[in-house]
Amino acid sequence: MGKPQRAVGSSRNRKRVLWVLAALLYAALVVNAIIFVPKLARAPIPETFPFPVVEIAAPPTPTPTPTPTPTPTGPPTSYEVATLDGDVDKYAEPGGEKDGKVDGTWYGYTSVLPVLDRQDGYIQVGLQQRPNHSTAWIKESDVTISTTPYRIELNLKKHKVTLYKAGEKVFTAPVGVGKKATPTPKGNYFVTMNAESPGAGYGPFVVVISAHSEAIKDWKGSGDAIIAFHGPVGSDSQIGTKGAAISNGCIRMHLDDLKKLEEVLPGSPVDII
Repeated sequence: MGKPQRAVGSSRNRKRVLWVLAALLYAALVVNAIIFVPKLARAPIPETFPFPVVEIAAPPTPTPTPTPTPTPTGPPTSYEVATLDGDVDKYAEPGGEKDGKVDGTWYGYTSVLPVLDRQDGYIQVGLQQRPNHSTAWIKESDVTISTTPYRIELNLKKHKVTLYKAGEKVFTAPVGVGKKATPTPKGNYFVTMNAESPGAGYGPFVVVISAHSEAIKDWKGSGDAIIAFHGPVGSDSQIGTKGAAISNGCIRMHLDDLKKLEEVLPGSPVDII
């Protein structure tokens, strides 16, 4: 008998089976991949990042603006004065040309003048002479500078005088001030001297100031009409406890009140309001 013949159909069936097996194996691999991907995604997140992180710097703490120390308010506690040791040159302005002399004495008393301003070695001082509020520039090196703690305030409307020492009130008292026809001049003046009393009614002394009457130019042939604090000149009852407008421009005081002004130094400011 001859060799049996290989059936053509059987060979084809084997190849088909091999293709089916290969397809099943591939499908199994794909399924495993799908199953394991989620497991990889759920792996723990590392503690540190695998890339550098730029830190954002915190904004700088602003430097607080220092609170300025408030300037003390209130009246001054002392005032500068210049004492002349003889006549000195005066000037129209600091460093300017000489413009005459400032007398070292006035009515026989040493000139002690308030210092109003200073510039480049010069000081501006108040003067005792007419017109009221006269001033001059002099060299600071020509005088002796000191201070006074006193200030006198005269209120014409209230007929009251008040003495301050180092900014503190010492006393307030009623006074007699100028009448309507002969008013006490308003303004900023200063004590020129504690002078001898011209008579019993004026008290033990007279506090002369740099103010001059604007209504009277020549008092009893003296060539001037200087304002001063003095005794009542017989008008105690008119002054009373409330004061009054009774004088020729001077300030009349009860004797006990006048004595409280004895310690006031020349050059001390006198403000008449």
